[in-house]
Amino acid sequence: KVKTSKKVASEIMWSDNKKSEIAESDGEVEVEIEVRGLSLSAKADIEGYPEVTDGVLDEKREGEKPYLAIGWRFLKANGKYRYVWLLKGKLSQEEEEAETKKDKPNFQTTKLKGSFIERDFDDRPKFTADADEPTFTKAVGDNWFKKVYEKTATPPAGK
Repeated sequence: KVKTSKKVASEIMWSDNKKSEIAESDGEVEVEIEVRGLSLSAKADIEGYPEVTDGVLDEKREGEKPYLAIGWRFLKANGKYRYVWLLKGKLSQEEEEAETKKDKPNFQTTKLKGSFIERDFDDRPKFTADADEPTFTKAVGDNWFKKVYEKTATPPAGK
């Protein structure tokens, strides 16, 4: 389960006693992710902890948390997928909840929260693809999780 919300700051300019313009600025994208389980090795990578040794995660961070990109897809009602990559952000497991076994099964999930911003080298925050788009190709969907999606550069005509 993934939930995103983009922060947008807006200001209204008044002139001659009426609203005349709106200026907007995109802020960060806040993310909440719920996963079936998170291995200690994956948690170490996400949080910037040292490597897991003897099955034990030492949660003393040395330095800053790493930036990461996250990608996912979701099935739409028509049976086709929408694909997403957020390109630069940090995630945290801010809370942990566990419950003892009871009479009926109870699934335990891990929740991660974070913020994502634009990448430094191209100012892009996100890529979204949709299998319903006429220009969508099967290759985009097949390769979506092999690496972070990159826009292909098209050389100028005549070059």
